[in-house]
Amino acid sequence: MPENTYNVSIKDKNGCIATTIAVISSSIDILKNIDIQLTPNPASDFVSINSISFGFPGTTLKLSNITGQVLDISNKLVKNPDVWVLNVKDLPSGIYIVSLVTNLKSISKLFIKQ
Repeated sequence: MPENTYNVSIKDKNGCIATTIAVISSSIDILKNIDIQLTPNPASDFVSINSISFGFPGTTLKLSNITGQVLDISNKLVKNPDVWVLNVKDLPSGIYIVSLVTNLKSISKLFIKQ
Protein backbone atom coordinates (compact mmCIF):
# COMPACT_ATOMS: atom_id res chain seq x y z
CA MET A 1 0.00 0.00 0.00
CA PRO A 2 1.36 3.50 -0.82
CA GLU A 3 2.69 5.77 1.92
CA ASN A 4 -0.04 7.68 3.85
CA THR A 5 -2.65 5.07 2.82
CA TYR A 6 -4.45 3.04 5.50
CA ASN A 7 -7.10 0.34 5.74
CA VAL A 8 -9.83 1.54 8.09
CA SER A 9 -12.37 -0.83 9.61
CA ILE A 10 -15.27 0.29 11.76
CA LYS A 11 -17.41 -2.09 13.83
CA ASP A 12 -20.80 -0.92 15.06
CA LYS A 13 -22.66 -2.14 18.17
CA ASN A 14 -24.41 -4.87 16.12
CA GLY A 15 -21.10 -6.34 15.01
CA CYS A 16 -21.35 -5.07 11.41
CA ILE A 17 -17.97 -4.11 9.97
CA ALA A 18 -17.35 -1.53 7.26
CA THR A 19 -13.90 -1.35 5.68
CA THR A 20 -12.45 1.35 3.45
CA ILE A 21 -9.12 2.79 2.40
CA ALA A 22 -8.16 6.24 3.68
CA VAL A 23 -5.45 8.48 2.23
CA ILE A 24 -4.06 11.00 4.70
CA SER A 25 -2.34 14.16 3.49
CA SER A 26 -1.59 17.49 5.05
CA SER A 27 -1.27 21.01 3.78
CA ILE A 28 2.49 20.59 4.09
CA ASP A 29 2.37 17.67 1.63
CA ILE A 30 0.34 19.77 -0.79
CA LEU A 31 2.60 22.81 -0.37
CA LYS A 32 5.64 20.77 -1.39
CA ASN A 33 4.14 20.51 -4.88
CA ILE A 34 2.95 24.10 -5.30
CA ASP A 35 4.00 25.87 -8.46
CA ILE A 36 2.70 28.81 -10.44
CA GLN A 37 2.13 29.21 -14.15
CA LEU A 38 2.21 32.62 -15.83
CA THR A 39 0.52 32.98 -19.22
CA PRO A 40 1.10 34.53 -21.62
CA ASN A 41 4.79 35.16 -21.17
CA PRO A 42 5.84 37.58 -22.64
CA ALA A 43 2.72 39.68 -21.94
CA SER A 44 1.52 43.10 -22.99
CA ASP A 45 -1.84 43.60 -21.24
CA PHE A 46 -2.65 40.84 -18.74
CA VAL A 47 -0.89 37.90 -17.08
CA SER A 48 -2.96 34.95 -15.88
CA ILE A 49 -1.52 33.32 -12.78
CA ASN A 50 -2.53 29.74 -11.98
CA SER A 51 -1.74 27.88 -8.75
CA ILE A 52 -3.37 25.35 -6.44
CA SER A 53 -2.37 27.48 -3.45
CA PHE A 54 -5.04 30.16 -4.03
CA GLY A 55 -7.33 28.35 -1.59
CA PHE A 56 -4.84 28.53 1.28
CA PRO A 57 -5.43 31.33 3.81
CA GLY A 58 -2.82 34.06 3.71
CA THR A 59 -1.73 33.45 0.10
CA THR A 60 -0.51 36.70 -1.41
CA LEU A 61 1.07 37.85 -4.64
CA LYS A 62 3.96 40.27 -4.94
CA LEU A 63 5.29 41.95 -8.08
CA SER A 64 8.82 43.30 -8.27
CA ASN A 65 10.85 44.84 -11.05
CA ILE A 66 14.21 43.36 -11.94
CA THR A 67 16.00 45.64 -9.44
CA GLY A 68 13.88 44.23 -6.59
CA GLN A 69 11.57 47.21 -6.12
CA VAL A 70 8.16 45.92 -4.97
CA LEU A 71 5.32 47.43 -7.00
CA ASP A 72 1.81 48.21 -5.76
CA ILE A 73 -0.62 45.84 -7.51
CA SER A 74 -3.58 46.27 -5.17
CA ASN A 75 -5.75 47.82 -7.92
CA LYS A 76 -4.29 45.68 -10.75
CA LEU A 77 -5.06 42.17 -9.45
CA VAL A 78 -8.36 40.31 -9.93
CA LYS A 79 -8.64 37.17 -7.75
CA ASN A 80 -10.87 34.48 -9.21
CA PRO A 81 -11.05 31.04 -7.53
CA ASP A 82 -8.96 29.25 -10.18
CA VAL A 83 -6.89 32.02 -11.72
CA TRP A 84 -5.63 35.43 -10.67
CA VAL A 85 -5.31 38.02 -13.42
CA LEU A 86 -2.74 40.80 -13.21
CA ASN A 87 -3.18 43.92 -15.34
CA VAL A 88 0.31 44.81 -16.64
CA LYS A 89 -0.81 47.20 -19.38
CA ASP A 90 0.60 50.31 -17.67
CA LEU A 91 3.96 48.76 -16.71
CA PRO A 92 7.03 49.80 -18.67
CA SER A 93 8.56 47.10 -20.86
CA GLY A 94 11.03 44.95 -18.98
CA ILE A 95 11.53 41.89 -16.81
CA TYR A 96 9.41 41.44 -13.69
CA ILE A 97 9.26 38.94 -10.85
CA VAL A 98 5.94 37.49 -9.68
CA SER A 99 6.19 35.97 -6.20
CA LEU A 100 3.47 33.80 -4.70
CA VAL A 101 3.77 33.72 -0.92
CA THR A 102 2.00 31.20 1.35
CA ASN A 103 2.46 30.62 5.07
CA LEU A 104 5.05 27.92 4.36
CA LYS A 105 6.50 28.60 0.93
CA SER A 106 7.37 31.33 -1.55
CA ILE A 107 7.70 30.77 -5.30
CA SER A 108 8.97 33.32 -7.80
CA LYS A 109 8.78 33.35 -11.60
CA LEU A 110 9.98 35.85 -14.16
CA PHE A 111 7.82 37.34 -16.85
CA ILE A 112 8.56 39.75 -19.65
CA LYS A 113 6.38 42.80 -20.22
CA GLN A 114 6.46 43.80 -23.90
